[in-house]
Amino acid sequence: MTAEIVREGVINMQALRDSKIGKSELFESLREQGYVNLDEVRHAYL
Repeated sequence: MTAEIVREGVINMQALRDSKIGKSELFESLREQGYVNLDEVRHAYL
């Protein structure tokens, strides 16, 4: 199942908890994709 974790720079905390990953893992993954600030992320899915 795919869950939207970030929308328009805002983390969906419920979806993040449900995915069983932490914020640090999310930010690490976003940095690997070239994002520096959460505000740059329009949509992120797991």
